[in-house]
Amino acid sequence: TTVGILALGLRERLRTGGAPLTLISCDNLSHNSGVLRVVLQQYLAHTFPEVIPWLESSATFPCSMVDRIVPAVTESVRQRLAGQLGVRDEAAVATEPFSQWIVEDNFAAGRPDWASAGVQFVAEVAPFETIKLRLLNASHSAIAYCGLLAGLETVDAVMAQAGPRQFIEQLMDRDLMPLLEVPADFDLSAYRDQLLQRFANPCLQHRCAQIAMDGSEKIAQRWLPALREAPVPLLRVALSAWLYFVLCSRYPIEDPHVQRLQALRESSAPMRERLISTLACARISADEVGEFEQLLSELEKNMNTMADIGLQGLLDA
Repeated sequence: TTVGILALGLRERLRTGGAPLTLISCDNLSHNSGVLRVVLQQYLAHTFPEVIPWLESSATFPCSMVDRIVPAVTESVRQRLAGQLGVRDEAAVATEPFSQWIVEDNFAAGRPDWASAGVQFVAEVAPFETIKLRLLNASHSAIAYCGLLAGLETVDAVMAQAGPRQFIEQLMDRDLMPLLEVPADFDLSAYRDQLLQRFANPCLQHRCAQIAMDGSEKIAQRWLPALREAPVPLLRVALSAWLYFVLCSRYPIEDPHVQRLQALRESSAPMRERLISTLACARISADEVGEFEQLLSELEKNMNTMADIGLQGLLDA
């Protein structure tokens, strides 16, 4: 395993002199290197416990965050890339021009000159992770479900429509941004404007169906914190779109809870019961969200509106 290989390497480093070491996780988990530290220490406790004191005194685990939209690669994209590269590379991807890499400035023995390549070193990554998760990712999920219900396949197609674009802008401005705590030198409005431009990029062809996958897990991460903190009426509209997508549409459900959600879609139980069970899959419940009964009534009303006059009718309302 990766952790096992790291443990062997650390034991060997300790045996040969124990020079300080920095371990950076670059995956897309929140608090990624902190998670790595915990897992590695647990593994070492069962294998090479003699390494742990040295690890605690000589190794650092700076967290990192990356931001770059990378749509799933289709066969047509592979063919286009093969023409550009002159070789078919099954690992090639197409990305947006924008990229951001933030790393905590917590190195055990100096650091590479990554700043010259655009890396931003900060004291703590967590605030930037929160901004990305609760503005970029939260908006992305709203775009995906609204787009699919409107018959639009890609993010840029959604942003090209006046109604959905205005809804996403207002969702950011009224519900999501006021709840964020941002670093002193961070321009949140400029970041919002940049996000809207990135979403509207027609070259990406980022499929709404890709973003809609694993919705119950993504909603728990991206929407639930805001639902806990404030009324967020526009985010509740987006939540209604997800519920309608799951319970009332014919789109395939690709989700960790697919069997449960598919059964709820096909169930003849009262809508209120189905809503409660579906929300529970995203960890949204009376224990997590205040005034839960009021939320259910609002969601049920929104569902009825979409059934009668469609998503655009709900957005107009």
